[in-house]
Amino acid sequence: YDCEDPQDQLEDHHNKHSGRSLVLVILVVCVTISLGSVGIGICIFRARHHGKLENKATKNGDLFSIWNYDGQIAFEDIIEATEDFDIRYCIGTGAYGSVYEARLPSGKTVALKKLHKTESENPSYYKSFCNEVEVLTEIRHCNIIRLYGYCLHNRCMFLVYEYLERGSLFCNLADEMEAQELKWSKRVNIIKGTAYALAHMHHHCPSPIVHRDVSSNNVLLNSELEVCVSDFGTARLLDPDSSNQTLLVGTYGYVAPELAYTMSVTTKCDVYSF
Repeated sequence: YDCEDPQDQLEDHHNKHSGRSLVLVILVVCVTISLGSVGIGICIFRARHHGKLENKATKNGDLFSIWNYDGQIAFEDIIEATEDFDIRYCIGTGAYGSVYEARLPSGKTVALKKLHKTESENPSYYKSFCNEVEVLTEIRHCNIIRLYGYCLHNRCMFLVYEYLERGSLFCNLADEMEAQELKWSKRVNIIKGTAYALAHMHHHCPSPIVHRDVSSNNVLLNSELEVCVSDFGTARLLDPDSSNQTLLVGTYGYVAPELAYTMSVTTKCDVYSF
């Protein structure tokens, strides 16, 4: 027999029901708070992401956005500025690609070194591309060309440099009218600027950098005839604990004779070329 009073049973049932209801309410509140937190988090993320996109959109043509290349704005600007790398915008041909002039929507003019499809599939050219990026991201000097960014894309690969209006020293010396502009004082400044660039690479970088192809083709001039050393595709960082042996590269006539039989590259190789 059940000896408990019916009133007590009713109160006990009511208490259990109240306890279950309280637990249910707490669960509902917790779930609601959790969902609300997730919703707020998503809204904040979307707002920030949207803000970044708006910020990126306002930086239309901003060269430094190429460092964090996402396949959108910078790439589209460059394709439009060169009309998909039309031959009309080509201003020269380098060791492993063609050079184009591009005027971006921001009004800034840049030079683009683009690897052709066949070149980008060639391991040696691809290595030169990556080597130039690695070296130039380590260097900041007024007489060394500035690399603004690069693009690795399935359509094409290119490097983005500052634009130097007068082109190479070789072309300036080869043209009679332009050569007459190069008075002796200007030529001395070109020599000094090149020497400063090499001294910085050899003595003021964390690891000495040897250009390995210092020639008049790779010394560029701006509108004020100030000099920048360019084309670091064959450059090499010297390892103090290595013999630094290498394959013979560079422009014939500028290559140090001892490199041909020792195959060991040193800063002296650049000095000979200079």
